[in-house]
Amino acid sequence: MNDKKLAATDYTLRGILAILAITIIVLFVTSVISGVIAIVLLALAIGLIIMSIVGFKRLKRMFQ
Repeated sequence: MNDKKLAATDYTLRGILAILAITIIVLFVTSVISGVIAIVLLALAIGLIIMSIVGFKRLKRMFQ
């Protein structure tokens, strides 16, 4: 009787641990993906700022 209960609780604990592990992995993957997206957006923003500065310099040269 006790052995069956122990086995059942062991399986439920394993299931809970597996669910926790899966959720942690999913959260980690999503955070990594969002981090990559953030880095890409930051790079695009920096590129646009550089382009705008270069564009202003070129416009000034054209008008001078």
